[in-house]
Amino acid sequence: MNIWIAMLVLPPIVVGLVGLVLERALIRFLYGRMMDMMLATWGVSLGLIGISSTIYGNVVRGVTAPLGGFNIGRYGASLYSFVIILVAIACLVGLYALLRLTKFGLILRAAMQNPRMAAALGISPSIVYMATFTLGAALAGLAGGVLAPISGISPNMGAAYIANAFITVLGGGPAIIAGTGIASVIFGAINQIVSFVANPVLARSPCWSSR
Repeated sequence: MNIWIAMLVLPPIVVGLVGLVLERALIRFLYGRMMDMMLATWGVSLGLIGISSTIYGNVVRGVTAPLGGFNIGRYGASLYSFVIILVAIACLVGLYALLRLTKFGLILRAAMQNPRMAAALGISPSIVYMATFTLGAALAGLAGGVLAPISGISPNMGAAYIANAFITVLGGGPAIIAGTGIASVIFGAINQIVSFVANPVLARSPCWSSR
């Protein structure tokens, strides 16, 4: 299979469908109960990791980056890093356009801010929540596909990013797209600077990033 299809097309489709099934089977019964939802999704993630480990083994499978590298003086970098940056920017711009410039985005924001009023106007908050959760799952699948050449593929590959993602969302505040984008740039810059000055282990510490 073409590497770009395997990274950019199939993961969001497959994980989005898994998210859809998960939302209909479990998550929709837990809206408004944040702690229960966090525990339930954490338990489901552990179950999926266990199933994947049983089927494929708890090993890391490497994926060769589809592009080469380049050098600036004595420092080298991969061209694939620019692909990750472009995909991240495209996702942010696409989500912003979806939320601000489309009827679906208007309905989604209305259901988030005042679900009772939205329901009174004929909007089904349950359907909106389902679509939103599925979209989020698809984006998670896309992230996994894009990161595969960097981190390799293993059942628990997402564990390395959970804490940083959570801190980034909290740091972004109520501005869903702009806040998350700014927070990711700031925390990413801190990560790279600390990696260069000290070491990558300290840079990836959630405690350091949150400061």
